[in-house]
Amino acid sequence: MDGLTKTKILFIIPSLYTGGAERFVINFLKFFNRDKLDLTLVLLSKEGELVSEIPNDIRIIELKCHAVRDSFFKISKLIRKEKPEVVFSTLGHLNLMLSVIKQFIFLKCKFIVREASTLSEFTKESRSPFIMDLIAKKFYPKLDAIICQSESMKSNLVRVYKVKPSKTEVIYNPVDLERIVILADKTPEASVPLNGPFCIAIGRLGPEKGYLRMIESFAKIKSDNLVLFILGKGEMHTEIQTKISELKIDNRVKLIGFQSNPYFFLKRAKFLLVASYHEGLSNVVIEALSLGKPVIAFDCNGVTELITQNKNGIIIQNDNQIKYAEAIDKLNLELFSENEIIKSAEKLFLMSDIMVRYEKVLISKS
Repeated sequence: MDGLTKTKILFIIPSLYTGGAERFVINFLKFFNRDKLDLTLVLLSKEGELVSEIPNDIRIIELKCHAVRDSFFKISKLIRKEKPEVVFSTLGHLNLMLSVIKQFIFLKCKFIVREASTLSEFTKESRSPFIMDLIAKKFYPKLDAIICQSESMKSNLVRVYKVKPSKTEVIYNPVDLERIVILADKTPEASVPLNGPFCIAIGRLGPEKGYLRMIESFAKIKSDNLVLFILGKGEMHTEIQTKISELKIDNRVKLIGFQSNPYFFLKRAKFLLVASYHEGLSNVVIEALSLGKPVIAFDCNGVTELITQNKNGIIIQNDNQIKYAEAIDKLNLELFSENEIIKSAEKLFLMSDIMVRYEKVLISKS
């Protein structure tokens, strides 16, 4: 594309600790069209396990801010200096701040955000829910475009925050299937005995992930040969371990901590368990489906629309632990077709198709 002008973009994110939004950033940096986009990555703090995965050709600016609330003036100054055509971000607190900054930046510059979770759920769980919700209602409709990971997220923006539907775009998260397949065959450094059939749960050990109801459900299963491995770390580790001990299932439910290569375990599991109360769009569900693994989940925005009942998973009415346990017993005995699950996942989450859709939103002159 010699002679054609590239769209200048500042892609802003707090840090690159392991998380769904951060993994999206790395995938985007690897696969965006360098002939069309001139992209600079702006990190509030150059920290996190995923920093080492930033491609070598990416220009990086570090603002040296350890909290989003401290970055308002530095981001504003940087935007005025760099004069990008597009400011692009993901993650709630930063998205909210940029929606405010937009009102004070008198440049011909589009502000586009990608929502990592349902906005009303995010504001409700923040330290100042009323203020956050007020900011979102006042400034979110003034953003130039909002990329949603799911239809439920879009509906929430339109219904609660009065964002024009024309300003929203639903784009699923891309999957780097080649990378996942390679890592799934790579033995992890930490040795974890995988004797006998097991299922798996992956994610931060936080209250929104519903691990307590998952464990209570698992305690009700009839399959005494099945083990549940839970991968992740978080503030609820002690509480979850206590619940496991109270239910006397220590020998069948194992907390094995954060694993840098969860795909090795996921490939060898019979199925994935999810008990989240809400999700933007569940990356771990997408990754499980990409490896041909069915999913059992409670009915939850960001998960339910990915599952075709009894084809690639089973959705259970919320908090019906008996039905959840019955679904575990069912999938322990009767697996769905891995090949069919993989084929359907490839159609929805193909990296090249999704990147084209992102580029269309970022480059659009409207």
